[in-house]
Amino acid sequence: MNLGLCFSMDEQFERGIHDLKFSSSLLISDMIELSGSFLGCSEIIDDLTHLVDKTDSRIRNESRRVKLVETKSSSCGMLVVIVLLLIAIVVVAVWPTS
Repeated sequence: MNLGLCFSMDEQFERGIHDLKFSSSLLISDMIELSGSFLGCSEIIDDLTHLVDKTDSRIRNESRRVKLVETKSSSCGMLVVIVLLLIAIVVVAVWPTS
């Protein structure tokens, strides 16, 4: 009877080892899958960082251009006023005073 108990324990031990191997292989495959997901997330974050930097550069460039246009338009407005004043001076100087 003692020998039967030994075989039963040995059988349970083998089943436990088999279950442990199966569980560990599932765990390893899940970990491999997760590491692949993390790598994919890392690549996405790197891409987003690159795009944000590129967008920031474009915004700075366009802001610089807008300031340049504002400067040119204000100087153009001043030139128009000066020309109009010169025309007014000439008209007043030439206007007959009879």
